[in-house]
Amino acid sequence: MESRKIQKVGYSTLTVSLPSEWIKRSNIKQGDIVFIFQESDGTLKIVPAQLAQKEEAEEHIINVDACSEDGMLER
Repeated sequence: MESRKIQKVGYSTLTVSLPSEWIKRSNIKQGDIVFIFQESDGTLKIVPAQLAQKEEAEEHIINVDACSEDGMLER
């Protein structure tokens, strides 16, 4: 785990730099977009745009309380 200092840029913007090794492994370049997700425990998850689209496509939420028919939840 690495630690980073929060830096103030301009009047009210706070920034944090990303680790260069992660940038290289993720093939991120200046101007690329990353998505920031706040997890339920308050932590932040930073995901390159090309991976975030895959994650969003794979997530499915099923409300089991709404499944009243027998066998509906069987695979």
